[in-house]
Amino acid sequence: MVSKLARGASALFTLYIGLTTATHSSSSSSTANLAGRGEVSSVVSVGGSKFNGCAALEQAGLGDLLYYAGEDEYSGTILSYYSKDVQDVKPSCILKPKTAQDVAKAIKVLNTKEGRNWPVAIRSGGHAPYPSNNAKDGVTIDLARLDSVKYKSCKGGTADGRVSIGSGARWGNVYSTLEPLGVMVGGGREGHVGVGGFLLGGGFSWYSGKRGMCADDVVGYQIVLADGSIKRATAKKNPELFKALKGGLNNLGIVTRFDISSFPAKTLFGGITAFPWTVAEPVVEKFVTMIDNNHKNQAETGFISLSWSTGYPSPSVAFITANVDGVADSPSFRGLEALGPPVVDYRFPQPLSGLVSMLSTTLGSYNVWYTLSVHNTMDMARKIISVFDSLIAEVSSVIDEPSVQIIFVLTPLPKTYGQHGANILGLDKMAANSFVIQPEVILPSQKFQPLLQQKLKAAVAAIESYAKRTAQDTPWRYINYANPEQNPLASYGAENARFLSKVAKDVDPLGYFQGSGVSGAFKVSAVAGP
Repeated sequence: MVSKLARGASALFTLYIGLTTATHSSSSSSTANLAGRGEVSSVVSVGGSKFNGCAALEQAGLGDLLYYAGEDEYSGTILSYYSKDVQDVKPSCILKPKTAQDVAKAIKVLNTKEGRNWPVAIRSGGHAPYPSNNAKDGVTIDLARLDSVKYKSCKGGTADGRVSIGSGARWGNVYSTLEPLGVMVGGGREGHVGVGGFLLGGGFSWYSGKRGMCADDVVGYQIVLADGSIKRATAKKNPELFKALKGGLNNLGIVTRFDISSFPAKTLFGGITAFPWTVAEPVVEKFVTMIDNNHKNQAETGFISLSWSTGYPSPSVAFITANVDGVADSPSFRGLEALGPPVVDYRFPQPLSGLVSMLSTTLGSYNVWYTLSVHNTMDMARKIISVFDSLIAEVSSVIDEPSVQIIFVLTPLPKTYGQHGANILGLDKMAANSFVIQPEVILPSQKFQPLLQQKLKAAVAAIESYAKRTAQDTPWRYINYANPEQNPLASYGAENARFLSKVAKDVDPLGYFQGSGVSGAFKVSAVAGP
C-alpha cells in the first residue's frame, strides 16, 4: 500500500505501509465470429470432441457479457488487478455477469463433461498476489458488476440492521455508501480490496477488536453451486454450508451476495505514525500491549509495518492506529509520539472511508507473500525485528533496482477474535494472544523476484523455527496472506478441514470447485489427511 498524501510524505509511506468503457458490441454466437473479436483459439479435447468455453458461453446467450483481447474492457480489467503476476496472465475471455442468474447460466455451460477441464477462475476484487483469480487461456468470471450495496434497517429504524453487498464491490465504496446512512459494517482495512475473497477467507477489519473476524458478521450468503442452482445459506437454512463458507474460500461455489449485520457508524480517531528504525522495538511494544489489552479496550486497533526500500539508508517502522469509538487519548497509544520524534504523525478524527483512503493500493507490481502467526510476546517481536534486520543486511548490497520493497506487516490476533460465532477458521482453539505476520516483497520487475522469494522463505522459516522451539507458535495461517506453498486450510485443524471437505462433497460431488474446473490457490481436496 502507498499513501495518497503529498509527494514528499508518500516516499516515506511507501516504506511504512507496504501498505473505459469498451467499444463492445453484441456478436452472433457462432464460433467463427469469435476470431473477429480477438478470441484465443484454445480448446479442450474430451473423448474426441473439442470444447471452447468462450464459444459455449456465446452460444448460451452470454455474448454481451464477454470480452476478448484487443477490447478496452478486457485490457482495463486486466490492468485493474493488484499484482503484476496476475496481470501477466491472459484469459481467452472475461465474463462479467450482471446477476446471479448470469453466473448460474455460465456454470451450467462450463461444468459439463466436455468442459470440466476448461480453465475457469473467479475474480471478486482481484487483490490476491498470485494468479489464482485469473485463468490462463480460459474463462475468468469477473464479479465486478455485482457491486450493489443495500441497507435494510431493523424495526424502529436503528442502525443495527442488515447490509446486502454484491461480491464484486470494493470496501472503499461500501463505506462511502453507508456513512451517509449512519451505518457501518466490518470490512477491509484498505479500500481497493474486494468483498468476496476477503469475507470468504475470514477478514480482518478496523472493528475486529470489537467484532472479531468479518466473516462472523455475515448472516446470509447467496451462492451459485456447481450444478448451477442458486441457494441461500443462513444459520437456519443450509446451516452446514453457511458455516463452511466462513473460511472456505471458493471451495464450495460462487458467492454472489453477502448479507452482513450492521452497526452505527462513528467518527474514528486514527491514522499513520512513522518512526526511525532506532525506535522499532518500543513502537512494537505499544502494539503488543494493545493486543494484550483487547479484552478491556476493544475499540483500539492497528497494525505495524516494518519496511525497507532500495535507495533508503535504513528501514523504518510505522504503527497505523485507530480507536473506532473516536477516543483521541486511547490508553494503548498514549505516549506513542514521545518515542520518536515521529517522522510522521498523521492521526486525527475521520470517518472510516477517510482512513482507508490513506492506505491506497499501488497496482501493477510483482509480489511475494508469506504468513505466520506467533504468540504476542516481546520475545517474538525482538526475533522478528532481528530477522528483518538480517534480511535487509543480506540483500541491500545486492539489489540494484529502484522501488524494491521488503515489508513485514504485523496484525493483531488476540484470543477474543475466536469468540464471535461459529466458523471453520479454528481461532476458538487459540491458546494465547497472538499476532499475524505478513512478510512480503514488492518489486517493479521480475529481476530479483526469484532471489527474494528464496530469501523471504528462509526468513519465514527462521521465525517459524524459533517460535516452535520456544513454544510460541500459533499454528493458524491466514489464508488471504498465504503463499501457495503454504497450507492454510490445514491450519484450521483436522476437524474443521474434515467438515469443509464433507460440505464440499455434499454440494459439489464431482469436485468442480476442487480444481477439476475452477482454479484457486487453496483447495480442501489438497489438505493432507482431512
